Amino acid sequence: MSTRVINKQTCICTCGHKHTVSQREIALYRGMVTALFSVMRWCEQTGRHEFQMSEIRHLLDKNEYARWGDWKMFGGLVYTPYKTEENKAHYGLNIPRCKSFFAGEITIPSRIYKNPVTGELTPADPKHITQIPHLGDFLNKNNQYIAVYRSPQPALL
Repeated sequence: MSTRVINKQTCICTCGHKHTVSQREIALYRGMVTALFSVMRWCEQTGRHEFQMSEIRHLLDKNEYARWGDWKMFGGLVYTPYKTEENKAHYGLNIPRCKSFFAGEITIPSRIYKNPVTGELTPADPKHITQIPHLGDFLNKNNQYIAVYRSPQPALL
């Protein structure tokens, strides 16, 4: 069973609605790393490093497909080359950086904290590939994901 702590803080604004003010944690898990490796191999086999999600869909399960866009926040391995209305799901891999990560030569943040007010992303907890936790580490005893928050950071003056 997970020992992750939920620290969600809210405020009630003038509109009367309750708003989250805590920074939400976005964390990597081993399945995302496995999916990235599969996509990198596909890129090497096809001689490309940019692709549409429809081209790699067969390499990902439902969770990996839903979370693929999160990779853009974790260490510069995945990027979005451009985004237009007809080309929304276009991604690219920084192949040399991916290879360095898979070789254990570099670390990447394993957690990102997102400020709900400003949208600012704060990377945290750098890890090598062998240190990325399994999905089970993020689930409760009912196999439900535990959303984790941290206290809002004081505003910079």
